[in-house]
Amino acid sequence: MDIWFWALIFLGLSLFFAVLEIFVPSGGILAFLSATTLLAGIVLVFQSSPLFGGLFMFGAAVSIPVFLWFAFKIWPNTMMGHRILLQPEEDSAYNPIRNSLL
Repeated sequence: MDIWFWALIFLGLSLFFAVLEIFVPSGGILAFLSATTLLAGIVLVFQSSPLFGGLFMFGAAVSIPVFLWFAFKIWPNTMMGHRILLQPEEDSAYNPIRNSLL
């Protein structure tokens, strides 16, 4: 198989592990796997061509934060997000944030 195929597989695995790190508490193991697979994909592309290696790095530098942003937007609606994040009380008579803005 071609180097590009494996580089894209490694990039996809890196994105998958990075997003999974947000949803599954792994103590950084999934983040390490994400960084390792991303590095492997970048090394493979640089072996093919330095120009395409730079473009691949730029694509990874853009795509990973975008995927993480979407994951953080979804996370508060998940079961673990509901358990970890505090839910505001809307029926409370005293709400200092709302009262200070009025």
